[in-house]
Amino acid sequence: TQVYTKGHYLFGFHLAKAAIIQDDCAIITEGYLDCITPYRCGLKNIVASLGTALTVDQIRTLRRYTNNVIMLFDTDLAGQSATLRSLDMLIEEGMEVKIVSLEEGQDPDSFVRQRGVEKLKEKVSEAQPLFEYKYQYLITLYDQRLADGKAKIASEMLPTIHKFKDNIKKSEYIRILAQRLSVDEKILIAEYHKIGETLHSRISKRIQENKTSSNQRFASIEHNILKLLLQEETLVAVTKEQMTPEDFHDEEVRNVISEIYHLYEKGKQINVGQLLNSFNDEDTRKMISLLLLKDENHFGDKKRMHQDFLKRIRSDRLKQKVTAIKEEIQEAEQKGDQSRLNVLMKEFNKLITMK
Repeated sequence: TQVYTKGHYLFGFHLAKAAIIQDDCAIITEGYLDCITPYRCGLKNIVASLGTALTVDQIRTLRRYTNNVIMLFDTDLAGQSATLRSLDMLIEEGMEVKIVSLEEGQDPDSFVRQRGVEKLKEKVSEAQPLFEYKYQYLITLYDQRLADGKAKIASEMLPTIHKFKDNIKKSEYIRILAQRLSVDEKILIAEYHKIGETLHSRISKRIQENKTSSNQRFASIEHNILKLLLQEETLVAVTKEQMTPEDFHDEEVRNVISEIYHLYEKGKQINVGQLLNSFNDEDTRKMISLLLLKDENHFGDKKRMHQDFLKRIRSDRLKQKVTAIKEEIQEAEQKGDQSRLNVLMKEFNKLITMK
């Protein structure tokens, strides 16, 4: 809901915070009981991801208190998959990650009930570094003695290695991987660089696709508002009261809206002919003409539809502002700029209440 988003919070965090700071480590489980049972038995620096895959917001919340994380997820296939999906995000956020492996069929809740919390603490103390955990998991899926198995293991290990920020770690992990797979280290280095190029290309493409999709959505909504204003002059006053021209993303729509507001303020009639005469730009004149030629929008309750369009524009603008603030918060956290972080958090909380 607008008040609560599951992926923003960690179950039990308010109780575990002090122990996380004291131990400089957070233990993360997947389910509620997997957190509750160990906590009640004395393992205090433990939280749960609320039954979902770990999110960036949850990781950044933890990072304010520690850079050390131990994953304590189920050992079934779903649990292992959830752990592996979370690993790369943790690395990207600069966290030191280890993983606890329980026996098959066990989860933290049942393990503590059957064997006690001290045994679980022993398991936690033996947690594997993520490189070792992922490698051991992959060799259960693929035969590292075969060329095909080696290729599959490398193809899944190299993207994880790529996400480490420390170049010394990257170099050492590639060396170890080459040694274990009995392949030439230079071959893995070459494949590693290809992955870097692929990741960059994929991210760039995704950003461009998201931008194009967003622009198309904005254009569709804004064109519909403009069409309504041309159909119902009575809606101009309401629009002017709620939206400035700058609130419109599309430049042509923004210019036409500005002219409509200008005509309205002068008390002049607003019609297509008047607007077409106001612009020399052929693209703008064509856009106005095409809007009226389109007949796909036979609006029913025009006032209600108009308010819905305005609401969607305001919602999109607010989402953009929230996203921008989140990026600034991340930057302030990385720089350790607490003063700037405090200002941004106040602004962020203000925006959230407006949603």
